[in-house]
Amino acid sequence: MRRTEWLQETRLMRVEDAYEGWTEKRLTQIDAAQLLGVCPRTFRRTLNPSAGSGTTDTRKTAWTG
Repeated sequence: MRRTEWLQETRLMRVEDAYEGWTEKRLTQIDAAQLLGVCPRTFRRTLNPSAGSGTTDTRKTAWTG
C-alpha cells in the first residue's frame, strides 16, 4: 500500500469515527470538526451537501476528494 493510499484510508476512518460519535451524541459538531482538523462550518457543510450533487454517501465523497 502506498503512502497516499494509507493516508486516504486513515482519513476516511477518522471521518467515520467522528460521524458515528456525532450521530450517537457522544460528540458535538465542534468536537467532531476538531478531530478532523476542520472548522465546524466545514463539518456541517460536508454533512449536508447541496441537493444537486446526487451523492448519497457524503462521508466518502466529500472527505476523500
